[in-house]
Amino acid sequence: MKITIEFPNYPRKVQISAERRVKYYTPTKPPKAIKYSDRSKYQYLTKVGDKGLFLYELATDTKVIANPKAAGTPSFEIISAQKLYNQHMTSFTRAKVVNFLHSYFKKELLSKPGLLNSIKLLSDKHPLKMILEIHDTIKVDNNSFWDAGNRAWLYVKAFEDVLTNSDTIKDDNTLFIPRPCAAVHIPIADTDKRKLVIIIEPETDVRIINNPEHIELRKNFVKIISKPRVKKVKTKKNK
Repeated sequence: MKITIEFPNYPRKVQISAERRVKYYTPTKPPKAIKYSDRSKYQYLTKVGDKGLFLYELATDTKVIANPKAAGTPSFEIISAQKLYNQHMTSFTRAKVVNFLHSYFKKELLSKPGLLNSIKLLSDKHPLKMILEIHDTIKVDNNSFWDAGNRAWLYVKAFEDVLTNSDTIKDDNTLFIPRPCAAVHIPIADTDKRKLVIIIEPETDVRIINNPEHIELRKNFVKIISKPRVKKVKTKKNK
């Protein structure tokens, strides 16, 4: 049995804030333009309300804005694991991206009647293997190439989280998903026709499915989590 799920026009960015804050030049983050090195027109000063030195335009007595085009506009984060790997993504931004993806996949999966039940039936009988097809253009908006692994990771993790949190699969450990989504890029010409395609199938590798320890641990894991939780009631001891 093979389950194929399509996510047309999948989101590539997440809105982090409605308005980006204004940024100013400082001695540690100076402007690159040569004109700002003219000290007869621009100087680093500290004025009332400032917490440190900022670059001021002397003629107008105002701080020079470092991001005039971006200030006040919405801020978006591209969905990719690259910044996580480089430790350039804040915990706030990471939470925003992850929560967005959880909501996205939950909504999409629930909109397809019977889908979660089909995945559950398959997972209850077999360990799963998955493939993630990324149907998108070869180059992105800024005309550069992209890394399929970096793009895929957050989508894959969020998808598996939703399956686990909805009790569709018992857990996302290797007893139930020994082969998580492997990403493959399918080139297309128009990014507006992009889509994610996730294919879920029973694992067929005999080194996994016929492994005695894997079989036994999977059975025991299911038994443990299937046991009803009994609340312990504290009784008062007679004096």
